[in-house]
Amino acid sequence: MRQTKDRFPSIHKTLACDITPKMLEEQLVSLPPASRDLVMRHWRSVFRYGIKRQYLQANPIERMDFAGSAPKEVEIYTVKEVGDLLRDALENNLELLPFYVFGFLCGIRPENELENLDWQYVHLDKRKHVAIPATISKTHKYREVDLSPNAVAWLKEYKARGGPMGGKVVQWEHESIRKHRKASAERVKVHWIQDGMRHSFASYWLPIHHDVDRLMGQMGHTDPATFSRHYHAGVPRADAKKFWAIRPKKLKPGNVIQFKQGRAA
Repeated sequence: MRQTKDRFPSIHKTLACDITPKMLEEQLVSLPPASRDLVMRHWRSVFRYGIKRQYLQANPIERMDFAGSAPKEVEIYTVKEVGDLLRDALENNLELLPFYVFGFLCGIRPENELENLDWQYVHLDKRKHVAIPATISKTHKYREVDLSPNAVAWLKEYKARGGPMGGKVVQWEHESIRKHRKASAERVKVHWIQDGMRHSFASYWLPIHHDVDRLMGQMGHTDPATFSRHYHAGVPRADAKKFWAIRPKKLKPGNVIQFKQGRAA
């Protein structure tokens, strides 16, 4: 990192928030591909730290292309795969269900945000939404995410089956969450996609609502360029309608299993 810093003295006196992708591209123009990518990875880490400390709002590296990375389509889950994962959690691992509901149907970031979200911020009465407080938001800004009718239906069925709705929304620590969702994906034979829940949410949301600004606000994004590169795949409107129609089968009366309150191991 120190060597990278010393190689580019011309930008040392520039404020981080004033550095643009074009400015960085000019510094990299003479470098071979491998060296370019190494420098960009170092810069990316520095800018991420700056965002964490609120020195700037967007990472300029996110708007640049690595020499060794080829453009590719955003990978998302099919409607069937999302339905299979939700139904599997409902039937086989009830406490995993909120993780899927808030990930797939609300686009909340799994790490930090969803892992630290408390049920007190989930509002199922009147204006149905989830509040993301600044204390857990990746951008350190408060935002609200609408709860779709099918998200509400899944949460009500979760509650009807005795799912705990006090304390943390997800009752496990990070590593335990990974193990539970991995087991779920294996049961329904679905390949787990990194960031696939958020990508799927955005990609199925846009064909229905056609409001990028509103979607960015709900997902906690401030940079349209970064958003368009990472959170939009062309999805037919017909598929989007099917996605937002995924609903649970209600349990027959007399088959309710009550779960004890508390933190799972």
